[in-house]
Amino acid sequence: MYESRQYHYKKEFVENLKKVYLESGASHVISKKDLISAFDNPSRGYSIGRQEHGLFVTSIAEDNAHLHDDKGALKALQEIEEIKGVDKGKYNDGAYQFEYDATLTKTINQLGFIRTANGDTPGASSLNIPGCQTFAGKNIQNSESELIFLSIDVKGISSKKVLAAIKSKGYYEIVNPKIITPKGERKQVDGHFKIKLLEARK
Repeated sequence: MYESRQYHYKKEFVENLKKVYLESGASHVISKKDLISAFDNPSRGYSIGRQEHGLFVTSIAEDNAHLHDDKGALKALQEIEEIKGVDKGKYNDGAYQFEYDATLTKTINQLGFIRTANGDTPGASSLNIPGCQTFAGKNIQNSESELIFLSIDVKGISSKKVLAAIKSKGYYEIVNPKIITPKGERKQVDGHFKIKLLEARK
């Protein structure tokens, strides 16, 4: 068992890990219940992510490869739950995807705010830490890289508005979103943050 302590990675290792994120952007899969909570629950600070503690993400390229079959069809939600290492039934109400586009990813990187998880990172599992990989159990081929990106400020936006946009045009997009820094500061940055229903690749 890994201890609740700091783990250190060489700069070259982390920079190499970032490459696929900088090229494709970053992704986070969430249930409908948690999506609604991010927008409507005051105790969550009206943020996507753990406010100053950020949001665990994988790269869009990796999620496209792991969450779809060879023909581009979305895998069964039960299989996605296993890949993501979440409880069974987590996505029974639907699986949604948060996307930081490549521009937003580069902006966060230029600000120096892309982080790796440690044993004492809030929300981290000791199983996820070594090698910055998600835990995929016996199906190690489903393991993905994992980094921590900045949370997104969504104060003033209702989940009803988001879900209505997704139903109408397939996604809800925030252009030049406000990010929340590790010090809790909120600032507007360049890039696009998209929320959509997880579905087959087109």
